[in-house]
Amino acid sequence: MSLFYETIFLKKDSSLEKKLGILKTNSKANKDEIYMLETGIAGENQVAYHLNKSNIGMYVLRDVNLVCDDLKAQIDFVVVTSHHCYFIECKNYNADIIRVDETANFEMSTRYGKKYNKVGIKSPMSQVEDQFSVFKKICLNNQEKVTSLLAGVKFKDYFKTIVVFTNSESRLDLKHAPNSVKYRLLKVDNLIRQIEYDGEHCDGKKFSKEQMNDIAMFILENNVPVKIGEIQENIDHLEPIDNYEKRNNHQWFRRTGRLVNG
Repeated sequence: MSLFYETIFLKKDSSLEKKLGILKTNSKANKDEIYMLETGIAGENQVAYHLNKSNIGMYVLRDVNLVCDDLKAQIDFVVVTSHHCYFIECKNYNADIIRVDETANFEMSTRYGKKYNKVGIKSPMSQVEDQFSVFKKICLNNQEKVTSLLAGVKFKDYFKTIVVFTNSESRLDLKHAPNSVKYRLLKVDNLIRQIEYDGEHCDGKKFSKEQMNDIAMFILENNVPVKIGEIQENIDHLEPIDNYEKRNNHQWFRRTGRLVNG
């Protein structure tokens, strides 16, 4: 097997960037929506930067949109390596502490003066698993081809779902988190180390560059590009900007993890 250390982006574009560009020219745009998009894009760019300089050998697809029957999924990154394929959800929470309890519930704490404001948040781990379930259904519909691509490697051993937190100032508190979740929650600075660790401790077969490319291309072939018209239609249904000013701090915190003075 020839040595392969390059990071190859088969898909670089992001629908978030397209949406932000359109949103900034729309009179109905509000600061809330723009802030969330800019924060999300900044987080994804961090992940892309770390993947690009990893020197591991991988194929990367950014912002993959999958459709199967009536199910849809948007995956921030799919990373195909010789030992695993990672489905990655990026989160750029503006919080001081992100805590996971023994039942895998997520809580976000943000300091406001001398106090911490705490709020429960939807599990990003459940989110990426729900997205991955759409891919699994696509694979079931293409079982013969997937079996050929994996060449004897078990599906459950090759594919992994992880969540990457990109705010370097946030602290992950995972001391009570179950192991089934704990080791799939990473700060962005640890992403490449985790991929390297997985490769070093993989006892199974490793794929060649050509096999990795075939797997990545199968996923790319199932990507459904987001149309500009669909993005514009969603933006047209936004509330007017004046309504943004009427929101209170608690609502803002629940939606963005960010507190503002009011």
